[in-house]
Amino acid sequence: VNQTMILSFLMSLSICLASGCKSFVWKINLRKQIIYHTSDGQCYEPLTQGPCQEGQWLVANDGAILECVENTCGPDKILIDSVCRHFADESLCPRLGEGMFANAKGEPSCECWDGWVRRETQNSLNMMDNINPCYQLFTTGFCQGNQIVAVSFGTPVCIDNPCGHISESFPHHLTWISSTNFVCHPVKKWEVVPCDNCPAVFEKEDLNDCQVIIEDDEDQSVACESFYQLFSVIKSSLGKRSCKSGKVWSNERKRCIRTFFRDS
Repeated sequence: VNQTMILSFLMSLSICLASGCKSFVWKINLRKQIIYHTSDGQCYEPLTQGPCQEGQWLVANDGAILECVENTCGPDKILIDSVCRHFADESLCPRLGEGMFANAKGEPSCECWDGWVRRETQNSLNMMDNINPCYQLFTTGFCQGNQIVAVSFGTPVCIDNPCGHISESFPHHLTWISSTNFVCHPVKKWEVVPCDNCPAVFEKEDLNDCQVIIEDDEDQSVACESFYQLFSVIKSSLGKRSCKSGKVWSNERKRCIRTFFRDS
């Protein structure tokens, strides 16, 4: 990290603290050391309305300063090739683990979902063209044998499954705190009757080529996410607008959608 970046970070931090920005901590991009704020020092999340007028949203300039600009497409949408497209439009980024995101400047690109990683960044003139697929953390992904996908110093790597054999148990990125503090989730088992008058047997869930989720059962087992769960709302004391991790409530679509800001 060079001296200019450090000075810029400290200056932004001092502005926020001086203006009483109480929620600045979670708005810090730790990798780029950026605190997004308006010219008067108030901290906001990019691509939200914040203090702007109706029909505007906050977009970053070349630095960390947020400015109110016209939001041409309205809530939850982005302008792509002169057409307003919804961030949840799966046709824009159709591969598993990918979705449409926008950076702090409002520029769109296909990026990995939260909890998913790409082996390397492709430099392409087309922002929608990212050749390498995304892999979910702590699944077999691109690994072989009894290894699973993890991240070391920002780079996707393969590690031995700390929960035993991959046919029996996996960690999950939502319950992984550190290499010494994590939960091992059993693989979901289904009761199957192979034929008439045959005893029931249990078959394990195939966790390949799907999004692996933690089931809401006694064992907190892991299984593939089915279609009807994609936009489900979690049960909590916060009410119906409390969504799963990585998703937010959309007033326009009246359901949970994934967050679309990604400071790439």
